[in-house]
Amino acid sequence: MLPTLRQDDLVVVLKKAKLCSGDVVVADVAPVGLVVKRISLLSDGQVTLDSDNSEAKSEVCGRALSPAVILGRVLCRLRRPFSLAFV
Repeated sequence: MLPTLRQDDLVVVLKKAKLCSGDVVVADVAPVGLVVKRISLLSDGQVTLDSDNSEAKSEVCGRALSPAVILGRVLCRLRRPFSLAFV
């Protein structure tokens, strides 16, 4: 998720947040596991995930997924040395 998030950033996640296209979310996508990606809501009720880093390829990006894989919306990130930013 560079440049938005770095590898060692901590994120605060709202589990029951209303989702909008463009939100950064945590998803549990089999067989990969937990990922942090940007969401797009599709008209048929499904979602797609995208990365902010165009150089990084991920098998979870660009395919239709059930919204049930979304665990929550990222509210903010914590970065050392002690900086806080809302996403």
